[in-house]
Amino acid sequence: MITKLEHNFTKNTKIYFEHNVEINENSYLIIFGHHINGGFIAIPDWNICCEASANSDSSYYNRMKLIDAGMDEITAKEISEYINLWIEVNSQNGGD
Repeated sequence: MITKLEHNFTKNTKIYFEHNVEINENSYLIIFGHHINGGFIAIPDWNICCEASANSDSSYYNRMKLIDAGMDEITAKEISEYINLWIEVNSQNGGD
């Protein structure tokens, strides 16, 4: 039962990117974004979703979150490094 209804559901949400990445001959659709309580990583075709950080030093944190969500260590490392590279490049270019 909903006890409190927030009138503006999208005020603190944002999709940073949605990219398809090939790792070890597998394809991963990575959706990296921000929800009302923080960041998230979703990989829908692999049934993976977890909290995430958008800080430039968050590769280890994001890798551990992906592993906790059920992803293998090698793929989690590759995806977290890919996200971290995007964060670094985007912050150098004055983006989000």
